[in-house]
Amino acid sequence: MEMKKILSLFALLCSLATFSLMGGEPIVLGLCDTCQYPSLDCDQAGLRLEVLGSVRDSVGFTLGIANFTTGVSKGVQLGFANWTEGNVYGVQLGLFQDAKGEEFWGWQGSWLSIVRKDLYGLQGGLLAYTKGTLRGLQGGLLAGASVVKGAQWSLANFSYDVTGVQLGLVNYAETMEGLQLGLVNYTKQMTRGIQIGLVNIIRDSKMPVLPLVNYHF
Repeated sequence: MEMKKILSLFALLCSLATFSLMGGEPIVLGLCDTCQYPSLDCDQAGLRLEVLGSVRDSVGFTLGIANFTTGVSKGVQLGFANWTEGNVYGVQLGLFQDAKGEEFWGWQGSWLSIVRKDLYGLQGGLLAYTKGTLRGLQGGLLAGASVVKGAQWSLANFSYDVTGVQLGLVNYAETMEGLQLGLVNYTKQMTRGIQIGLVNIIRDSKMPVLPLVNYHF
């Protein structure tokens, strides 16, 4: 047992040493935006524990209540709220997530999940929203994205342009190519695909409203 503890400690030290070679601080600790070790807006390359704090680039594991990252995030962020100004490569989990960079690669999950540009991966939450293009899976109570290339799975799904699948009680897409499965399915234009539900609406169609099944090929 003692040997396992020693090996675990050695592995942790090696990890911190590896992170430190990346040019950042291996350990960041913070109580507030004016009380952070080693300094406010430093680069993190390792472990970050804080109540409220901010770093530039974040590489490694972050655990806190309110975590701000003004640069790029690579790794895992766990907290009540996570704000990231740059790109995200990894995981964001908590109650509120806001990623403002050009792209998000990974998994974002919370009560309120927001990606301001493009997402590649998985997004979930009571409200999940991607302002740009979603390439992957989006799910929750309410899901919205400007462009979907993949799947939306929630009680209500909304998108301007979908190539893939919408699964929910209510599905809405301005332009649809793929499958809509739900109680009420609506699209203004179906380029190619099928709707299955109680009410199916393809507005620009010879038969705009049909029960059970509607399609266009």
